[in-house]
Amino acid sequence: VDESEHFIREKIVFLHTKKSITMRELSEEIGISQPTLSRFYNQKTKRLSGVAKEKLNRWYKRQVIIDKM
Repeated sequence: VDESEHFIREKIVFLHTKKSITMRELSEEIGISQPTLSRFYNQKTKRLSGVAKEKLNRWYKRQVIIDKM
Protein backbone atom coordinates (compact mmCIF):
# COMPACT_ATOMS: atom_id res chain seq x y z
CA VAL A 1 0.00 0.00 0.00
CA ASP A 2 1.19 3.45 -0.93
CA GLU A 3 2.33 5.35 2.18
CA SER A 4 0.28 8.42 1.22
CA GLU A 5 -2.84 6.25 1.00
CA HIS A 6 -2.19 5.14 4.58
CA PHE A 7 -2.08 8.75 5.82
CA ILE A 8 -5.14 9.73 3.78
CA ARG A 9 -7.08 6.75 5.14
CA GLU A 10 -6.06 7.65 8.72
CA LYS A 11 -7.34 11.20 8.21
CA ILE A 12 -10.65 9.94 6.83
CA VAL A 13 -11.02 7.51 9.75
CA PHE A 14 -10.29 10.34 12.21
CA LEU A 15 -12.80 12.74 10.67
CA HIS A 16 -15.45 10.04 10.30
CA THR A 17 -15.13 8.58 13.81
CA LYS A 18 -13.94 11.48 15.99
CA LYS A 19 -15.59 14.40 14.22
CA SER A 20 -18.76 12.52 13.17
CA ILE A 21 -18.50 13.58 9.54
CA THR A 22 -20.52 11.24 7.35
CA MET A 23 -19.10 9.34 4.42
CA ARG A 24 -21.51 11.22 2.17
CA GLU A 25 -20.15 14.57 3.41
CA LEU A 26 -16.56 13.40 2.99
CA SER A 27 -17.16 12.01 -0.50
CA GLU A 28 -18.76 15.31 -1.57
CA GLU A 29 -15.89 17.32 -0.06
CA ILE A 30 -13.26 15.12 -1.73
CA GLY A 31 -15.13 14.95 -5.03
CA ILE A 32 -15.35 11.17 -5.40
CA SER A 33 -18.36 8.87 -5.23
CA GLN A 34 -19.51 7.51 -1.90
CA PRO A 35 -18.99 3.87 -2.98
CA THR A 36 -15.41 4.65 -4.06
CA LEU A 37 -14.70 6.37 -0.74
CA SER A 38 -16.27 3.48 1.17
CA ARG A 39 -14.11 0.93 -0.66
CA PHE A 40 -11.00 3.05 -0.03
CA TYR A 41 -11.93 3.49 3.66
CA ASN A 42 -12.51 -0.25 4.11
CA GLN A 43 -9.37 -1.17 2.14
CA LYS A 44 -11.47 -3.02 -0.44
CA THR A 45 -10.16 -0.99 -3.37
CA LYS A 46 -8.49 -3.11 -6.01
CA ARG A 47 -7.28 -0.02 -7.82
CA LEU A 48 -8.05 3.67 -7.71
CA SER A 49 -8.27 5.72 -10.86
CA GLY A 50 -5.66 8.39 -11.34
CA VAL A 51 -8.39 11.02 -10.98
CA ALA A 52 -9.59 9.58 -7.65
CA LYS A 53 -6.01 9.40 -6.35
CA GLU A 54 -5.40 13.01 -7.35
CA LYS A 55 -8.60 14.16 -5.63
CA LEU A 56 -7.71 12.27 -2.45
CA ASN A 57 -4.18 13.70 -2.46
CA ARG A 58 -5.43 17.25 -3.05
CA TRP A 59 -8.01 16.88 -0.28
CA TYR A 60 -5.40 15.51 2.13
CA LYS A 61 -3.02 18.41 1.42
CA ARG A 62 -5.84 20.85 2.21
CA GLN A 63 -6.49 19.02 5.49
CA VAL A 64 -2.82 19.32 6.46
CA ILE A 65 -2.96 23.07 5.81
CA ILE A 66 -6.19 23.42 7.81
CA ASP A 67 -4.66 21.47 10.72
CA LYS A 68 -1.75 23.92 10.84
CA MET A 69 -4.03 26.96 11.12
